[in-house]
Amino acid sequence: MKQFPLILFFLSILGCATAPVYHGPSSSEPNAVIRFQSLEGLSGVGSCAVCLEGINAKRASFWRLSDTTRLAPGKNVITVMGIPSDVRTKAYTNIVLDVKAGEKYLVKREVEMENIHFLIYDSAGNVVAEGRGKKKPATASFQEIPYIMYN
Repeated sequence: MKQFPLILFFLSILGCATAPVYHGPSSSEPNAVIRFQSLEGLSGVGSCAVCLEGINAKRASFWRLSDTTRLAPGKNVITVMGIPSDVRTKAYTNIVLDVKAGEKYLVKREVEMENIHFLIYDSAGNVVAEGRGKKKPATASFQEIPYIMYN
């Protein structure tokens, strides 16, 4: 019985270790930078209007403190979560982005009645990719993300 907490600890560590996490290319490799819109007047963790949830079916790091991420050139599937200003709902979607090396992208959101429209802009201000997510209660669990990312 004394070993039960130890077994539980190792099982929880094992569960965390199996989740694939996106790391992106190093700064010395060809890459582009993608940035995410913050809620007005706020900065730091938890202030996102649009948050990165994953790239190419790999979760973004839970401890990511930056609002920018490097992407490899070519087609990337960006999984984003949007939060309207009332922060009682949120929406998820996947957006396919054809990344060009050296480019800087900005992800913004426009809140529509029951949806959030996600727009990805290049450095010239052109919309290069977009997607829509249906709003859900903000209490929806984090576990719904794998469904969105993998299906």
